[in-house]
Amino acid sequence: MVAATRSVVVIVAFALLVPAPSRASMTPAPGVRVPLVPLAGGWAVGVEIGGRQLRLLLDTGSSRSYVRREVAVSLDLRPRARFDIVDAAGSSLGVCAGPVPMRIGAFSTSVDCLSWRPKPVPGEAALLPSGIDGILGADAFADGRFLIDPRNGSLTIGGPELDPWIEGTEAVSGVSEGRFWIELRPVADRAGSARALRLVVDSGTDRTLLFGAAARAQGHAAVDATSALQLRTLSGARSVRAVRLPRLASGEWLLRRGLAVLLPEVEDREEDGVVPLSSLGAVYLDASARRVVLDARFRAMPRERTTMLAAR
Repeated sequence: MVAATRSVVVIVAFALLVPAPSRASMTPAPGVRVPLVPLAGGWAVGVEIGGRQLRLLLDTGSSRSYVRREVAVSLDLRPRARFDIVDAAGSSLGVCAGPVPMRIGAFSTSVDCLSWRPKPVPGEAALLPSGIDGILGADAFADGRFLIDPRNGSLTIGGPELDPWIEGTEAVSGVSEGRFWIELRPVADRAGSARALRLVVDSGTDRTLLFGAAARAQGHAAVDATSALQLRTLSGARSVRAVRLPRLASGEWLLRRGLAVLLPEVEDREEDGVVPLSSLGAVYLDASARRVVLDARFRAMPRERTTMLAAR
């Protein structure tokens, strides 16, 4: 999902950081480092598929990776399934091929169902800028651990060896359809009576988005009638309203105040909406443990071990 100043773009994206230690007292952290290219409302990453270098938008808010129709044809992808791609503006026919291997830097992964639309759709040209071949969704990150920091524009991918390096705020979290969600509670709710919001961590939007029932469940949320917005998706566009949110928190970590876009209801959903990854600081995502760390950062190795390595 990506948003402009007065419009909200729903697509699909992802990002990660590793500060390179510069002092002799620090040991370089492990993992594969991949640069991210900043775009309006998101980031692109280089991905190799079928021996071809592509530029895909990172979108942790999408459960499925996606490419343009012409890219699917050039890669000679053969559809093995047909389905409806549903978003907030409607639905359209989609197909997918897979499993499809891919490489992100030196990291090898695959997606079970790389999707595309066999016919032109109204929102694709607006959501995928020139030079962008598609979307890298959460399905590409099911087999690793990832540190994302939009402010520094780099992605670090690794395995269990990354865990001892990470510190930050552990969120109440989980995974639904490959997408990571966290729980946020109103700060003013000292009695703990308000229902926690379960929000998908979405690197493809710069606004919090809430389904109607979730917004109404927040006693302090009020509809902002002056904020008429256009919700733009691959299926098209529709008018939406915004709600004012109370201050939300995960433990000691606070989400900045602001408006949330009010989404139409979706059946059979487990989440209450999405929260922009850019508002969470650096984020560490671990699919194997269904773990999300907010304001994540690499720590230095323990002093004793660092000193011993330096002495050698």
